[in-house]
Amino acid sequence: SSGAPPLGVLADPPLRRALQRREVGCGERLAMASDGITEALSPEGEPFGQARLETVLSSCSRETCAPAAVAAALETFTRGRPLSDDACFVDIDFDSWMPTPACLEFPLNGAAHEDPRH
Repeated sequence: SSGAPPLGVLADPPLRRALQRREVGCGERLAMASDGITEALSPEGEPFGQARLETVLSSCSRETCAPAAVAAALETFTRGRPLSDDACFVDIDFDSWMPTPACLEFPLNGAAHEDPRH
């Protein structure tokens, strides 16, 4: 109960300027992680970090469950110590059931991006 809005809830309308629009097609994946994952600390105080998360995700194949791989990597990295923040990871696989690309908006490194189509 930190007082922060839940993952995906935009409490501040100006945040809309920091959204990006991406087309996602069949066979693609979208992975989203909260800062509780990238800021998880090793016993020595080193953060898990974005680069380490990207390395874990790049090792996942279409058949590999990315959430399980991230959870295992965190467990190994922290050596089983509890996380200091809540951690959320979402993996969406756009498989062949999706007939056409979808357009999704999501915050990306806080950088504002104007979609030229809008």
